[in-house]
Amino acid sequence: MASDTRAWVALPDACTGKPGYFTGPGVVDVAFGESEATSRDSAEAAKRQRLLASLVVHSANATMRELGCSGSLSRPGNLTAVPDYETVGNDRTLCGIKDVILPRKYVGSGARERRSVGENGPVRSCDIATGRDPLPRLRLKTVQESDLTEAFTNAVLKQGKFFTYEKPSDDTVSVNGNYSATQAAVRIACKKHTAVFIAQDEHSTGGHTFIADVFPAYVSAESERLGCGPVKIRAQD
Repeated sequence: MASDTRAWVALPDACTGKPGYFTGPGVVDVAFGESEATSRDSAEAAKRQRLLASLVVHSANATMRELGCSGSLSRPGNLTAVPDYETVGNDRTLCGIKDVILPRKYVGSGARERRSVGENGPVRSCDIATGRDPLPRLRLKTVQESDLTEAFTNAVLKQGKFFTYEKPSDDTVSVNGNYSATQAAVRIACKKHTAVFIAQDEHSTGGHTFIADVFPAYVSAESERLGCGPVKIRAQD
C-alpha cells in the first residue's frame, strides 16, 4: 500500500517463510520524516505516492538480496489515487462508521480525515488531521488479511495495559490486546475472520484521550462488520 506520506510491502513467503502465530511476514515500511508535510495539491500528492511506492519496492528487493532470497518484486504499476482529505461533518462521525465519533476536544479544530480506498484490501485505514498540523496524527486501522495479522502479534501482546472486554456468547471468538496513551492493538479471531485493530495518537502534547474515547467503538463496529462481534472492549480504570 502507498499514500503520499507512507508505503509498505510484505515480502514473499518464499523468502521469509510462511507466517505463523508469532512469525508474521517480513514487511518493509518507508515514510517521509516529520519535516516533510503532506501536500493538499493532488498532483503533488500523486508524485509523492509514486516516489514512495518505487522506494519501498526498491528497498524490499535490496532486503531480499541481503537475505539471500531469489527473485525480485516488480516495479509498481498504476496506483490508486491518494484520497483527498474531507472535513469531518457536524455529526462528528469518523471514518464513515456509525458510533465512531470525533471527541469534543477536537471540535472547532478543523478536523479532516481520509480513508483508504475500498473495503476488501488487506488493510483498511483512516487518517485524521486536526488544527494546523499538515500531517495526520490520529489513525485507525483494520488489518484484515489473515497472513498480515500475525505481523502485529507482538504489538497486541506488548503495548502496555490490557483491555477488558465483553465478547459475544460464541465461545469460538478469541480476543486479546492492550494499549498505551499513544497506541493500541487488539487481535480478534472467530470462525469467519481474524483481524487486528490498531489506533495511534501521535500528538506529543495534550491529554492523549483519543484511544480511550474512540477505539472501543471502532473495534465494536469493525468486529461486527467482519462477522466476529460486536466485541466490546474497555480501557482499565
